[in-house]
Amino acid sequence: MRQHTGVPFTFDGPMSRISLVRTFRLGLLGIALALSGAATTELTAQERSSASRRDTTLAADPRHDASAFHRFLMGDNWRDEWAMPITVPFLDLRSFAGGIRPTVTGGGFQTVNLRFEAADGAQYVFRPLRKGVALPDLYRHTIIWALIADGRSSLHPPAPLPGTPILAAAGVLNPTSQLVVMPDDPLLGEFRKEFGGVLGTIEERPVSRADTRIFAGAVRIIDSEGLLDRINRSPENRIDARALLTARLVDMLLNDNDRHPDQWMWARLSAAADAPWIPIARDRDKVLHSEEGLVPRLARFAKPGNIIDP
Repeated sequence: MRQHTGVPFTFDGPMSRISLVRTFRLGLLGIALALSGAATTELTAQERSSASRRDTTLAADPRHDASAFHRFLMGDNWRDEWAMPITVPFLDLRSFAGGIRPTVTGGGFQTVNLRFEAADGAQYVFRPLRKGVALPDLYRHTIIWALIADGRSSLHPPAPLPGTPILAAAGVLNPTSQLVVMPDDPLLGEFRKEFGGVLGTIEERPVSRADTRIFAGAVRIIDSEGLLDRINRSPENRIDARALLTARLVDMLLNDNDRHPDQWMWARLSAAADAPWIPIARDRDKVLHSEEGLVPRLARFAKPGNIIDP
């Protein structure tokens, strides 16, 4: 397995650029680890202890490991991290957040997630690390399907985790993710077959209820479509521009290029009619996204906007 050691300025030209990119990415991971000790998180002591009772060792997706020639063509990306065995706790459905129960599946084109509800009404969402291939079945077993599937190696496996402490240090509202393995537990009910034994992240789903404050002490939380509708109806509805700019600058720092409207929620932290809406950054599965290799670099000449360089 490749070791990330040595001086990054060994070669002139393109190779030095690749080394600088990898050094920068690893530097961000180091910053995230340093900040994680000081950043304020929303995990309770009960959640921490329940998650550490049992664990298992597994790789996120060993299929992303590849030969040197394959890496030359399609990039190193995060292949070593996908193939590296790691020790991860099982999620304790009976004690996490006071006990949670599955309610419904959700998600989008690539990944199906599983939503949970706690006794106090707080909602959580579990997202598998492995992404699906967003293509019609007629492309299955073709080179197009294989290229798209291999391109998933450009995603950092537990992408939300390194971004969380950096977002917290910048003062950006965001759910705190935990890396867990979903247990093969009868409590999963009809979802047991699909999600039992799956590696993924779980985080609070920002919602608000009329009778209590839940996420971040918000009075009300709405989605992007609801925000746009309110802005069009009343000038009293406005975004906290500084908070949004801060969040977007962190996106650029983390090279998170997948921030569509569904990946934002908006919170009012005060009951005042003119209180600004604060952005909540969620579903951050492309933090430290990295496209490397000869083929993606050549593809940029034809479609520069399709592949984002780190």
